[in-house]
Amino acid sequence: KRTKETQFLVPVLNSMGRGLIADQLKQIVNLPKEKMAQRAIKQLMLPSSPFEAAELMVMLHDLSADPNVKPAFLKRLLSLVHMCMKNREVYKAEQLAVALRQMLDRQRLPKLLMRTLIITLKTYPQLKDFGIEMLATLVRRRVWDDPHLWKGFLKCAIENQPAILLQLPIPQIKSMLLNNKSVRQPLIEFARVNRNVIRIRREVLDLLGLN
Repeated sequence: KRTKETQFLVPVLNSMGRGLIADQLKQIVNLPKEKMAQRAIKQLMLPSSPFEAAELMVMLHDLSADPNVKPAFLKRLLSLVHMCMKNREVYKAEQLAVALRQMLDRQRLPKLLMRTLIITLKTYPQLKDFGIEMLATLVRRRVWDDPHLWKGFLKCAIENQPAILLQLPIPQIKSMLLNNKSVRQPLIEFARVNRNVIRIRREVLDLLGLN
């Protein structure tokens, strides 16, 4: 019943109060037809929207932080986030950086965080230093404790700053090399080329077979 009520609100979405829209956002994402959900989110990206671009992006990602989120809902959410990010008039580098920084401050990190960071860095290479800072923060937050985020973290680090993987605690490096075969060879190559440029712990060189 609530979903049916929500679909009637789509045409007048931007005239509703911020609180009401926020309360209905999960139902909006979950509307029966994806095109209807896309239409609603596109409305919330207009200048008449009560939300700033970065704020809307954070709100969408927060829906993925629920540990019990269903795969079908996550898939729909991912599709809507990608749709938003394709609109580079709305989601410029600055807006995405603001949104990602806010997500990183959440007590429970959104499941879509790493995917959005990877796409952001590919779209706006000038944010690479910002992305590396985010990776360092994620290490401090023990990103390996969340398998969903850990996989994306490894991919993002290999593509943007392999050195950060060499700074992980030894147990995590061992686990990473054992369980993520695609990471091992790029990391060995990076360490081989840079071992005289950056300090690499002897234990890490041993694990990589470079000692």
